Amino acid sequence: MNLKRSVIRVSLVACLAAIAAGTVLAWPFILVVAKPTFAPIALLGIRHRSWWIAAGVLAALSVPFARVWVDWFAVVRNSNVSLFYNLPTLPLMLAPLVAWLTGVRRPSWTPAKPAPQRQEVPPQVVG
Repeated sequence: MNLKRSVIRVSLVACLAAIAAGTVLAWPFILVVAKPTFAPIALLGIRHRSWWIAAGVLAALSVPFARVWVDWFAVVRNSNVSLFYNLPTLPLMLAPLVAWLTGVRRPSWTPAKPAPQRQEVPPQVVG
């Protein structure tokens, strides 16, 4: 197996893990933007505050690499690979979403309320 195929597989597994974790926590969906083909899947977490916080953190962490991003866009523009080169792996990426959408809905966990304390009734003095 050559290095290129290994890198592609590792990045696909990382994207798959982000999708699966996003179905539970919402914020990992933003990590899917690393693969432009699957970027629309990242929008599934847009309704959650944690997703927006993660998007802001990701954007802030990307700022120091602005020059590298310019190079990345030049490489992508000059490559002979289309935006849809990952499309054959789409069914694999949708597997966690199918399980999430067709699964049983469980109420979110909330801590149990403590039972009300019974108050002792003072003994009646019979006179």
